[in-house]
Amino acid sequence: MGLFGRKSAVGLVIDAEEVRAVELRGSHRMPTLTACGRVPLPEGIVVKGMINQPEVVAQALEELWATAGIKDRQVILGIANPSIMVRFGTFPKVPEDKIAQMIRYQAKDYLPVALDNIVFDHTILKQIAGDGSALLELMLVGAQRDMLDDFLTTLSMAQLKPQDIDVTSLALLHVLPETAEEEMLVIVDLANGLSSITVVEKGLPRLVRLLSISILEAAHRLGCSLEELVSILDTAETAEIAEEAIYGWIESLAGEIRSSLNYYFQGKTDSDAVGQILLTGRGARLKGITEQLEMNLDIPTRILRPLDNIKVASGLYPLIYDIAPDFAVSIGLARRGLKE
Repeated sequence: MGLFGRKSAVGLVIDAEEVRAVELRGSHRMPTLTACGRVPLPEGIVVKGMINQPEVVAQALEELWATAGIKDRQVILGIANPSIMVRFGTFPKVPEDKIAQMIRYQAKDYLPVALDNIVFDHTILKQIAGDGSALLELMLVGAQRDMLDDFLTTLSMAQLKPQDIDVTSLALLHVLPETAEEEMLVIVDLANGLSSITVVEKGLPRLVRLLSISILEAAHRLGCSLEELVSILDTAETAEIAEEAIYGWIESLAGEIRSSLNYYFQGKTDSDAVGQILLTGRGARLKGITEQLEMNLDIPTRILRPLDNIKVASGLYPLIYDIAPDFAVSIGLARRGLKE
């Protein structure tokens, strides 16, 4: 790592039916987006965030780098799938070089799976006072080694090097508005194959979980592509049928968000109320989704603006402005890369 950090960083997401990436250059505080792109994948190549055919994904990544003009071949990779678990816990304060050992010893209390095939990571959220001794509040991430190997093999086949790997939900912390430090936010990422919810309280993640609903399923119900799903309500011949199906899907989404929030607030007496829900991903562009969720949940809902505080290179702004929510995770990953 250089004295002034990296000068460029690439955020990469391997999603159902496409790969997408952005390249940022400059400072973490005010970077410039210099390249972005997406390349489609055949159906079934990536399912629920898991790679089934690495060689096909690798070919798509090679095409993405060639067509999008991305220069840097080191990437911050975002992953979301059922093989990744995020938990929160309070542990005794120990020297920093002893934390990993302590987590490995106590992990079975937080991750009810066989630990032999699990790779661990952790983040110290804050230090709190206990009864006579200090405690550490930690966020634990456990990922199955076999699943990670599939992603690393795919990157190697495409001649890409992982600078780091992050959970897609956590990458979105790097594109939050400044008000994130002052209120409780809920981020709902509506990516192609999986959706997720993240509760952020005063800038810190407090709940990260996958939702059992995806926009890909909604597209399959209507017999259309993901891109057609976004604009289908504007098509007169199908609008009435599509409206019933999509609004029913949004009601199901609202139910899952409500269930997650009820779980989070269970037993809590000192938490603030949710200030707003922020939507990201392709699903955030569904017509009427913010209004429908706000009506169902009685919580202000809007689309997250990942390009705030980011300069966009000449010629790219018209290409990414309308679809910026699709690239929110990639932008968050790249911003994290610049910060490090």
